[in-house]
Amino acid sequence: MKPLYQIRKPTSGAHPPKYYSYTGLTQIENCPRRWWLLHAKYDALAGPYPEPVSSGAMRGSIVHVALERFSVEWSRSAMTTQPGGIKTFRRQFPIREIVRETRRRLLGNARGNPRAQMATLEANVSVDGCISLFKDLVRRSYGEPAFESAVATGQFEDRIEERLAGTSTELIGERAKKEVPCPAVLPEVTLKVEDPRMHGKIDLIATTEDGDSLVEYKTGEPKPEHEKQSRLYAFLWWAVTGRVVRERQLLYPNQTPVKLGAMTQAELEKEGVRLRARIAWANGEVKSALPIVRFDAERCRSCTVRQLCDEYWTAKETAASRWTRDDAGRMRPGAGNPEWRDLEIELQQTEQLAEGFIVRGKPKGGAQIVCKIPPQFRASSTDSFKNVRLLNVGLVANGEGTRLVWSSASEAFWG
Repeated sequence: MKPLYQIRKPTSGAHPPKYYSYTGLTQIENCPRRWWLLHAKYDALAGPYPEPVSSGAMRGSIVHVALERFSVEWSRSAMTTQPGGIKTFRRQFPIREIVRETRRRLLGNARGNPRAQMATLEANVSVDGCISLFKDLVRRSYGEPAFESAVATGQFEDRIEERLAGTSTELIGERAKKEVPCPAVLPEVTLKVEDPRMHGKIDLIATTEDGDSLVEYKTGEPKPEHEKQSRLYAFLWWAVTGRVVRERQLLYPNQTPVKLGAMTQAELEKEGVRLRARIAWANGEVKSALPIVRFDAERCRSCTVRQLCDEYWTAKETAASRWTRDDAGRMRPGAGNPEWRDLEIELQQTEQLAEGFIVRGKPKGGAQIVCKIPPQFRASSTDSFKNVRLLNVGLVANGEGTRLVWSSASEAFWG
């Protein structure tokens, strides 16, 4: 059993990031404890606390790498000045080679993560699937009128960060406006401000005399937080450049682009005020001895560190995500496919087996649970631990008792 699967308290707490990203700030707001547990330090772990790797996240990473490479190489290409050059460039772009290499690299990285399900990733993250997503997003972004206009001017910049670097802005007052090429298409623009301390990377920006358009690529399904992220990016662009955004677009595969419209200067200033307050609250939580838990049934059910969170295992808000001993007694043969929940077992109530243990029924004569543990999660002796927390396991009727069943997403953590 790897050290990861032994439940341990952090040896030291997490520290607030020097600059917040949209994702990091939102994660802290959703549940400060979760973010803190993921970024705390543990004696038995050399790096950050590992999280399972989802197929969707890996596909998204591959497609974003390809889109960034496409945008940067197109900005450097002589074809930008040629009529119809974008279509010729798209045909010549070595997308299959880039996707195949990025997929190979990310799968290699995942092999070092004990929580990654390699067979699932290799089956679900295909080269052809990633290429299909890439082509659809490129077609939608570079076909927009704002971008066609910028393409026609031949103005492309892939080193815009050099011009925008070192910006120190005040929330209210004079801003250090940076020179921005216009009209132009600016791929992968990284922005950072000092007050509030935020950074972000915008996938694509088209600047025109009538105003600027921000584009974000999304490889998953639409979510409300995507619009919130777009508002934050519009604020960053305005804070660094002094330019107000005329249009914000979200591009999803196989869907009509979502146009979110402009943001006025008054709206951008309010966004900055809100960001400052949000960051102050997040800093206070992260610096506390033990940040609060914010219960949400859906988020808690998929939390990747719920095995470390004692409150999760007793809260009424998470009861539907957990099995109880009473559930074991209600299982009936032929009940169909198993339901997947979490289960905590006190080991003093068990009898050790070669491949796991049996949970004896309480009261005497009650339903027992036969728990066979896969080798990678199996403790050499249950005598060394008080409890085990089983994630994503099923219970099925087995004779006069109940048997534990496992899926590729199941895990066991010993405490």
